[in-house]
Amino acid sequence: MTRIIASLSIICMIVLTAACEDSKPTNATVYAICDDAFEMRINGIKVLDCAKKALKEERVSLKKTDKITVKAMNFTKAYGFACIIKFDDTLLPPIATSMRNWKAYSPRDHNNWSDPNGMLRRKNVVEGTNQTWKNLMEAKLTIPCESIWSDPKDSTAYLYLDIIK
Repeated sequence: MTRIIASLSIICMIVLTAACEDSKPTNATVYAICDDAFEMRINGIKVLDCAKKALKEERVSLKKTDKITVKAMNFTKAYGFACIIKFDDTLLPPIATSMRNWKAYSPRDHNNWSDPNGMLRRKNVVEGTNQTWKNLMEAKLTIPCESIWSDPKDSTAYLYLDIIK
């Protein structure tokens, strides 16, 4: 399953690079869910948030060099964040959370957590312990994804995805 997600992510990066070569936005729908709450930003602008365990979706425009940042919060034992970005252009494969394409970081300033210049200690993500929510999203969208988190000790996970590197 991880190899399929990684392959789709690599293909998506290549195809999205070609589609966004002139930096025109590409329309998509972002689906996200978290145990327990999250806020998602694109280039520092809030696009989606959820204060309860529910699948949320939002229409967005993405272009070359966009950075998606997520502040995910855990209030109980289990934790996990899952996301699928489905493009309107069916030639572009979806981007799903995986331990290969998402990264974690520590913000320099917690009040300005989505600032790309303030991302310290960038590291790989780990698998989230709550698989229920990602299973719900996979069932709805029939696209595989992984539940991710920054570190099992963290009650708040700061996550990011570079749309095009």
